Amino acid sequence: MRIIRFLATFLSVYSGSECLCPVESKAVTAVVDESVTIQCPYESTYTDHVKYWCRGQRRSTCSVVVQTAGPVTRDRTVIREDKVRGVFSVTLSELKRHDRGRYWCGIEKSGRDILTAIHLDVLQSGEASASTVEPSTAAGQRESETPGMWSVLRWVLFCMMLLCPVVLTCWEMGTQWSPAPTGWTNLSTCV
Repeated sequence: MRIIRFLATFLSVYSGSECLCPVESKAVTAVVDESVTIQCPYESTYTDHVKYWCRGQRRSTCSVVVQTAGPVTRDRTVIREDKVRGVFSVTLSELKRHDRGRYWCGIEKSGRDILTAIHLDVLQSGEASASTVEPSTAAGQRESETPGMWSVLRWVLFCMMLLCPVVLTCWEMGTQWSPAPTGWTNLSTCV
């Protein structure tokens, strides 16, 4: 039993930090050479926490562009915080096509930071009008649309580890496959 507990702990800690939890998401569309401002609201309990804007496909690999503690301007990106309204905003100016991608509004806290996924699409002038979709927790949307191979393998191995003691216990108790039409013999000893 100690082995199972150890392996379960090992798999949960060392198999990667990607969460398949529902995350807030926001889609933003902007136009090349213009500016866009993204509003990131937060609860009053996080007023004194550091807020940041980072870029990356996954929360575990995003790199901080600007944050409220330290330089609030970097290249064409500015972060501002309104503690009274409980919102911080990030403005990207002189947008380029290569600015499109996944970003994150982040709030530092002990444990896991609070993050809202932002998908920024930058269009050429005339392709479409700029729009913003407010954040909503999408129950069906996951941070990683398709879990990585290691994440799937982790759960397969975990299930196999849980089944091994049961199978071995049944086997040791004399449960064997019998060619008789009844199927399993001594089935009551395992159930």
